Amino acid sequence: MRKLLILIVLLTLSACNEKTIPQADAEIVPRTENEVTQLHFSVGDEFKEYEILNSEGASLDVSEISDKKTLIFFAWHLCPDCHELYEDYKEIFKTYSSNKDLAMCFIWDNEIPYGEFIGSIGINSEKHYTADDKYKFTENVPAYFVIDENDVITFKSTDITELKDLLTNEF
Repeated sequence: MRKLLILIVLLTLSACNEKTIPQADAEIVPRTENEVTQLHFSVGDEFKEYEILNSEGASLDVSEISDKKTLIFFAWHLCPDCHELYEDYKEIFKTYSSNKDLAMCFIWDNEIPYGEFIGSIGINSEKHYTADDKYKFTENVPAYFVIDENDVITFKSTDITELKDLLTNEF
């Protein structure tokens, strides 16, 4: 009887943990949870046709952020890991903001953290956008994408060291 009970529990748990998450080469499949659509992107995917808001509340498509290579920092205003990386972000923006071949910005999940964050790292508000709780562009934050001039993702990572290496080697 005990073995049967353990088997039933294991089968129930394995059924509860099954998810249909696309593989790296699979098509992007939005999954809606609590009215926020979770998006799954891979390197090589197009990054367009998703509405975001700029710092003044005006709506635009993500592809309108820039017409050149763009480094996007994805963050959540209450993310402790995002806050711990303030100095890294500050260094990256200071080092690469004058690079004419690279634009940089933040896309926040639900709101732009005016005040402490923007003030502490010195990145002006026009470089901040929000998904306004419509989308989660990444499964984890902080995360970093580089989008090319054709709106294609050429780099995706959650590792600040990988991002710094890419910037050092390409820009």
